[in-house]
Amino acid sequence: MRNIVWASFFGGLLGLHLAVAAPVIDGDFDDWVETPGETIKEPSGDAPPLVDLGLSFWRFDQQGLWLQVNASAAANIAQAPRTLSLLIDFQPGGADYRGVSGVDQVLEYSPPQTVGRYGYRTLSINGGVWSASEHRPGYLRTAPTVMSRRYEMLARTPQLMEGARVRLMMWNDTEQDVTDWVRLNLPVTSPSQPRPSLTRAPGSDLRVMVWNTGGERTTEQPDQFAQLVRAIEPDIALLDEVWPTQQTDFLSNPKYHSLGKSGGRQRGLILSRWPMQAVDAFRHLPYPAGTQEMIQSQGSESMRGDLKNMREDGVATHGAIITVDNKRLLLVALDLQCCGDGNNSVQDRLREIQARVIAKAIDEVRQSQGFDQLLVGGDFNLVGAVKPLDILRQSASPALSIAHAIQPDGLSNVTWIRNNNEFPPGRLDYFLFDQGLQQRSGVVFNPGVMSDEQRQQLQLQRDSTDRMSGHQPLVIDLSWQ
Repeated sequence: MRNIVWASFFGGLLGLHLAVAAPVIDGDFDDWVETPGETIKEPSGDAPPLVDLGLSFWRFDQQGLWLQVNASAAANIAQAPRTLSLLIDFQPGGADYRGVSGVDQVLEYSPPQTVGRYGYRTLSINGGVWSASEHRPGYLRTAPTVMSRRYEMLARTPQLMEGARVRLMMWNDTEQDVTDWVRLNLPVTSPSQPRPSLTRAPGSDLRVMVWNTGGERTTEQPDQFAQLVRAIEPDIALLDEVWPTQQTDFLSNPKYHSLGKSGGRQRGLILSRWPMQAVDAFRHLPYPAGTQEMIQSQGSESMRGDLKNMREDGVATHGAIITVDNKRLLLVALDLQCCGDGNNSVQDRLREIQARVIAKAIDEVRQSQGFDQLLVGGDFNLVGAVKPLDILRQSASPALSIAHAIQPDGLSNVTWIRNNNEFPPGRLDYFLFDQGLQQRSGVVFNPGVMSDEQRQQLQLQRDSTDRMSGHQPLVIDLSWQ
């Protein structure tokens, strides 16, 4: 087994305990600080690459259990040909889980299913048999959502308490790797996590909102949508999954112009404080030859059922040009194919095709109408490779920047959260911007983790966005360079 260092992120210097701020669950591992902590030694390379665990770290504080897990092979943590299990021992006794005794509860990522490994679940012992609990963990955040060899997690359940023991196991149907037990202890002090501001950043020139509206449920709640827009007060809104059966009356606001017809049931719709000019290149973007044959022969049942819509509607995207401060901005809203289980899945290949079609349309607008700045946002559904994101970043030169935004609690950058859903929380939504702009601030606008004071000030309920969509809006403040 490999050497595994579990860093508790609180150490001692002449008896003085030093509190170190916890990392943010965002897929950026630079904020993991290695400090003296418990160490577990394992011989290196003891398991096949798919299940071999590498150097990992932990900390435990008032927010919950933080883990950084390293593996020899890359995979999406929630849809991989292997299972990552967090074993929890919180009371005397316990049961046997895959040869490990004393286990009271298990949290599994990519658990074995009838077809493949997918999602996540909690297992509890019942009558001597491990069975899935009805409810998911109360709080679970992981990153990155794309395929990776390294993950960071924050888990919060009643069983993860001071004095409990935990260990990791990675396994498939024939092989497994496991660490030793680690006992959880709270640090003497634990700094509070910085919270991003919800108010417009000083000196910003543009506030952009990017949101997958979730389809019909938003239409059925026009008052809630209007209140959300009032709370955010964007200058530009890039919306996706606005179904064609929806009228745009629910979006009506005297402050905004609206534009968007292409993309079928997942169409993009753009709102702007400034008048918008339609662009011919985005009126209808057909799929290239061979795409439908690929889906017919290799796609899932739902993808094959959607072939007629794909043929008629084209790629789910929309574009418009606005003029702000004598600069022409091309705005692009999009919604890429969902799901898939790796960077060679048919879903991932379709996302790449869609990204290339959109990038080609952007280039056509550049050649035919011209623009000074490019803004691209929407639901990228990146659960495999990052190539679709890279393709669209390269649609400008220099490459577009990726906006950074975190949840109001300061703990993660996930944009998709739906409790008790098979899809665990993750980052699916992105906003890209041109070099002529500079990001001032960014927040994933989730009322569910705002403070009571913030919700009251904005006149929002805890579930204001949840009632409309499983996605949370990205809110990005920008200024001219």
